[in-house]
Amino acid sequence: MIVVAGILIVVTMIIVIDAVPLWKRKMNRELVLFFFLLLVGTGLNLAQTLHMEIPNPVDWIKAFYLPASDFLMRLFK
Repeated sequence: MIVVAGILIVVTMIIVIDAVPLWKRKMNRELVLFFFLLLVGTGLNLAQTLHMEIPNPVDWIKAFYLPASDFLMRLFK
């Protein structure tokens, strides 16, 4: 739990350092993107810290292209 608290402290420091200037300059689109990416990164970091299984994107790509690959292999055989 100390590691999770450390991650949240670091995330808070990142927000203070990076998000406050964006807020003051009224850069709303950049601020939304910043928070989205920070949320995704924090979520993945917390999941890895808590030893949760994180799906691998390569498996999704493989599942998407495998039927086409099988079809082409049968076609040219």
